[in-house]
Amino acid sequence: MDDIGSGQKVLEWITLVLALIFIVMGISVVSGIFFPERMFLEGAMRYVLGFILIGYGLVRLTMISRRLKREKRQKPFAEKT
Repeated sequence: MDDIGSGQKVLEWITLVLALIFIVMGISVVSGIFFPERMFLEGAMRYVLGFILIGYGLVRLTMISRRLKREKRQKPFAEKT
């Protein structure tokens, strides 16, 4: 087993999980679970922060998935671990 290849796979999974965490955090901010009203963010600022977090998570998720698909197309017969 290739150490560089397995390390790369672990890093890919970590970045995917982090992107999903940003999406979940954004949804929880918009719904008021993460930052309740009047505690830190009031009104429109909560929605702005929530949608920014959701957008960042979606952009990261698309970038990572496109990179993984491109690598899979370039190496169709790569050894599966």
